[in-house]
Amino acid sequence: MIDFRQFSDENIVHFVNDNFEKFASDKDEEFPKNVLKHLAEGHFSIIRLQEGFALAFKGRRYIGGTGFQEADLMFLYVHPESKRKGIGTKLIEQVKVSVTPEIPIILKCETKKRKEFFERRGFFVVEHYEEGDHFLMRWTPADV
Repeated sequence: MIDFRQFSDENIVHFVNDNFEKFASDKDEEFPKNVLKHLAEGHFSIIRLQEGFALAFKGRRYIGGTGFQEADLMFLYVHPESKRKGIGTKLIEQVKVSVTPEIPIILKCETKKRKEFFERRGFFVVEHYEEGDHFLMRWTPADV
């Protein structure tokens, strides 16, 4: 099995690029170049476990302010051999405390099964897109 702790930031982004259909159907034409640029600038964080990883955009700045408005959990991957063992939950919890301890997290997911997975971890649907099972979800820290 792949050990994602051994992957560099660039290796993780290229893994996402090479396996994009596992993550989402819509791919920005600038990907992966744009993510590699933002990683180099410190705007992304990657949480790694042996069995998977999470890639999160650390946050958008308030207009005219210095605080962050929200973070974006962009990619979450758990190796197929490790599914249903709590790895995804561990990754999400690490993102909540290390990437965005005091700000909300948003994410997009494309199936009811994924929506239900995130709902069980404290996310709620903000928007359900009419063209199918596409959801914008949000998690908000208790103290916000």
